[in-house]
Parts: sequence; structure tokens; C-alpha cells
Amino acid sequence: MKIPGVTEIPTGQFKDHRGTFVKLPADFDTGEEFYTISAHHVLRGLHFQIPPAAVAKLVCCVWGSVMDVVLDLRRGSPAFGCHEARVLDSDNPKMVIIPPGVAHGFCVLGNRALMLYKQNGVYSREHNAGIRWDTAGINWPYNPIISSRDNDFPHMEDFESPFIYEG
Repeated sequence: MKIPGVTEIPTGQFKDHRGTFVKLPADFDTGEEFYTISAHHVLRGLHFQIPPAAVAKLVCCVWGSVMDVVLDLRRGSPAFGCHEARVLDSDNPKMVIIPPGVAHGFCVLGNRALMLYKQNGVYSREHNAGIRWDTAGINWPYNPIISSRDNDFPHMEDFESPFIYEG
């Protein structure tokens, strides 16, 4: 099922004998930008921030390849509890807009991956949250390397969502 508000955006790309030039779309109100570099078999997620610090994200795999996943946590959404998975990679760059109330995670498919994130607000430790990666029905491609923090997130069935769909 298509998750409302999750949008895939192609990037402008130019390739020649020197390499590749990629233009990223600029029409996203950015409050903060950051990136992660992750090794093979690393899984990060499923992350989000709860209100009042909920944020929209724009993500892109700048180097390598990942299985990128979004999970709808908005009560009343026609896709509540559903997820979408797609491959993001540097050979065919595209970006994904993820609205507030939709969790995000990814696992590295190659040797390494560099993920770029833009969000329309700033990181808030006290509002940072997540759903345990293996409790939302997602078919991850392997047994991942995962942080203890991500392993300790609540299971999907135990999560009391503060998000409401306003479609």
C-alpha cells in the first residue's frame, strides 16, 4: 500500500567520462542536515521524533546501496501500520520525502553506504523515538548489525501512537 505523503523525487544527474554530477532538489525547508556512514549489514531504524518535535525528512543514499523503509504510524491513515521498502543507491540517485508520523530505517546492501538526511526541524533527544526493527512485518534481507538502542525500542503492537493522520 502506498503511504500518503511519502514521495520519491528523482535527482538531476549528469554522467560523463569524469564521473557523475548530481543536483539535489532545493525546495525543502531544512532545519538541520546530517549524514551517516554505515558498514555492510548495518540496519538503522526505525526512527522518528514525537510531537511537539516531529519532523519531516528528506533522505538520499549518496554512496553505496541501501534498502530504505518507511512505516506509517499515523492513526487514521489508510496505511497505518503499513510499510514501503525501496532500494536507494548512488548509481540511480533519488530522494524520498518522509512526513512526520512516518518512521524511517534502512539496511546497507553493499560494503558501505553514506546516507544524507535533511529535516525540517532540529534533533531533539527527548522526542527521539523508534519502533523495534523486527516487529513491523518488514522482510529485511539478512540478520543485521544493530545498535542496542534500536533493539530496545518498543514493538509495533505495543506502541501508542501520538500521530494523527490529517489527509
